[in-house]
Amino acid sequence: MKLTVVLVSGVLALAGCASLGPKTVARDRFDYVESISDSWKRQMLLNLVKVRYADAPVFLDVTSVISSYEFRGELGIFGQEAPAGRAGDSFVGASE
Repeated sequence: MKLTVVLVSGVLALAGCASLGPKTVARDRFDYVESISDSWKRQMLLNLVKVRYADAPVFLDVTSVISSYEFRGELGIFGQEAPAGRAGDSFVGASE
């Protein structure tokens, strides 16, 4: 039972990392380009309206925003098993 829980937890943890890394760049590139293009169009339209009404245009470069992104995660597995014939509880748990 204990070994099964540890193995299942390990497989799930490794499967969660499968969507990160260099292999995803080709798949995600199109979505990023489309999002950046839409963002640029909205920013340009907003600035054209601002200039029309004598307001100062503001441009924000995408790289200045992207460089501040950060991916962070944490996963923990814990447990305790009471020796046979002694008082105590056995349990297994996980935390994020």
